[in-house]
Amino acid sequence: MEKEGYLRSQILEKARKVSLIDTLLYTKFLTLSEQNDFFKVLKNEGISSLENSIYGTPYFLYGGYEDSDRKLIFFLPSYLTNNELIYDINNNGNIITCLKIEPKNIKFSDSFTHRDILGALMNLGYAREEFGDILTDGTISYLFLLKEISTEIVSSLTKIKRTDVVIKEIKPSECLYRPKYEIKSINISSNRLDAIIAEAFNLARGKAQELIEKECVFINGETKTNNSISLKNDSRVSIKGKGKFIFLEEINQTRKGRIVAKIKKYL
Repeated sequence: MEKEGYLRSQILEKARKVSLIDTLLYTKFLTLSEQNDFFKVLKNEGISSLENSIYGTPYFLYGGYEDSDRKLIFFLPSYLTNNELIYDINNNGNIITCLKIEPKNIKFSDSFTHRDILGALMNLGYAREEFGDILTDGTISYLFLLKEISTEIVSSLTKIKRTDVVIKEIKPSECLYRPKYEIKSINISSNRLDAIIAEAFNLARGKAQELIEKECVFINGETKTNNSISLKNDSRVSIKGKGKFIFLEEINQTRKGRIVAKIKKYL
């Protein structure tokens, strides 16, 4: 509740300030859980998320590329639109930029994981909220971050694990790497979390229930322990040790009453 209260005061203060001084304001990068808290704040304030404005101040969420997990909330002045700001970010690297990280010598380099890169950044004394998504294929990595610290990172981050690295700032639009995924249709008995997880990962229903009960399942960044909850469209589900997927939508029902749904499963 304390965290949600802080987020509430931050959001309302920025929205009101923009309405008074008509200038662009934004938050740091928010996790999926914090983004979920943001929409809870709107609901508690009686503000519909469909309005895309808070007391007359337009807002939108963006993390440097489409479908990013970590995002900033932007509060827009009267002279700026969503599309104009996204274009500026993507093509000029303003506010959010991207760093391309490569080993100096690929032949003798370690394989990098998301955790390796994040650990190196934390060791330099930076806060997690200053960084967005980290995309990596194990060799070449892309880091989305606040523009204001990019120059410092380029000069100070010289090694990840035991590997010397070369870092280059690029425009977000120049990062063409995306996590691999497949769009998959699943046939489920009902829109229950355990049923969906079982089908998504080809597990026995009991194993799916066990993962949920052991607090290994997260929906939009929040731990869930209720087997029977239903998933809403665009819910992001991650399971420790298994992977993640986005529940896109229910497509139709079969003659036997089963549900055919579509998910985006990351490989």
